[in-house]
Amino acid sequence: MNIHIVNESSPVENLGQFNFLKNIKCKFVCKKTFTSTDAKQQKFLKRLMKGMVFNYQQHWIIDNMPVTLCYINSEATEVCSRGFPIGCYVTKRGQSKESCNIRDGKNDTFYVFNHLDFEISYHSGQGETWGTAFGEDGGRIIAAKVQVSSLDSQTCERNAAPITFQSTTTN
Repeated sequence: MNIHIVNESSPVENLGQFNFLKNIKCKFVCKKTFTSTDAKQQKFLKRLMKGMVFNYQQHWIIDNMPVTLCYINSEATEVCSRGFPIGCYVTKRGQSKESCNIRDGKNDTFYVFNHLDFEISYHSGQGETWGTAFGEDGGRIIAAKVQVSSLDSQTCERNAAPITFQSTTTN
C-alpha cells in the first residue's frame, strides 16, 4: 500500500520516484526557460547567482538517508559531504569551490548544476532474518550519493556544453 499525503505548508518537495532494482539512464524531472527581458526572471537569476557565490547547498533525503556528494579535494583525498551545491561560480581570478567539478571553467562565469546522477547502494537482505519480509525484490538502502553537473542538453549527452551565464557586475 502506498499512501501519499500532500502537505502544502511543508518545505519538503517530492521531485520524483526511485524504483528499486531499476537502472534509469536519463529522466527529465522539470524544464525551465528564462527570458532575459523579463524583470521577475532577472530578479530570480540574480538570487540564483548570489546562492552560487555563497555556495548554497541543497539537502536531499532518500528513504530517511541524507544524499551525499563525494569529490576529490586539492590534497587528492576523497571528501563526502551531506548536501550538494546548486551551481558553481568561477571567480574573475579563476577560483571556485572544491566541490565545483567544472572542466575548462571560464573566469567570472556561473554554472547551473541542472543534471544529477544518483548512485543508490542497498543490501538485498539475502541470508538475513530481516530480509525475509522483503522477498526477492526488496532490501535496505545503505547509501545515496549524487554527482552534479551542468549540461545544456535535451538528451543527457555527457559531453554537452554546460549551462552558463556571465556576471553582470563590474566588481
